[in-house]
Amino acid sequence: MTAGSSGKGMQGAAAAFYGVMVRPTATLRRISDNPAAYLAPSVAILAALVVLSALFPLSVFGPRMSEISWDGALYALVTGPIDALVPILGIFWVGRRWGGNRSLRRAFPTLAYCMVPAVLGFVTVHAAWGLYDLAVPEPLFHDGPTRTTWFTFAGGSIQHAVGLLHVGWTLLLHLKAIRVLNGFGYARSAAILALAVLFMYAAGMAQGLAMTVIRGPVLFV
Repeated sequence: MTAGSSGKGMQGAAAAFYGVMVRPTATLRRISDNPAAYLAPSVAILAALVVLSALFPLSVFGPRMSEISWDGALYALVTGPIDALVPILGIFWVGRRWGGNRSLRRAFPTLAYCMVPAVLGFVTVHAAWGLYDLAVPEPLFHDGPTRTTWFTFAGGSIQHAVGLLHVGWTLLLHLKAIRVLNGFGYARSAAILALAVLFMYAAGMAQGLAMTVIRGPVLFV
């Protein structure tokens, strides 16, 4: 691969990263029509998601260093790739069973790019907490347990609100991607997405049960 083609590939990946946020349907269709060009960037997006999920408690905007669960970070790093692939495989399998797209080669990069809001969400949630921490220093509250309780509750509420926004955004992109890949209407696409979410939930329960059996009833101390 020449430097010129590599540069164009990076520009295309960056344009698609931005495009799924401002022109999602057109961008997802472009990715679906040319999956090979977006395969490497889509792997990078999922890798970033895995790393961020593993480092989530390590962020300077998150818990203090004394509260970090290193076992939890390692667990997230090990199971992250599975968690990243389950929604893609679930949506692909359900859509295929319903007579839709039969090419995983098309589905993988298209659905991986739907995780862009999730990647941004990790950064934004921590940034929201960090800005809150700077704008409303904890010592401004009254002394005693009430101070810490209200400080944590307010900051946590902001984090959850921002997180839910990005979750909704991610689900909306998946809905659009299902329509692009399979040519289905909104109702059928929403049903596929709902079944895929149930599939993810079942896979998560099975994963948790397996880890409990392997490591004992208490995963992290």
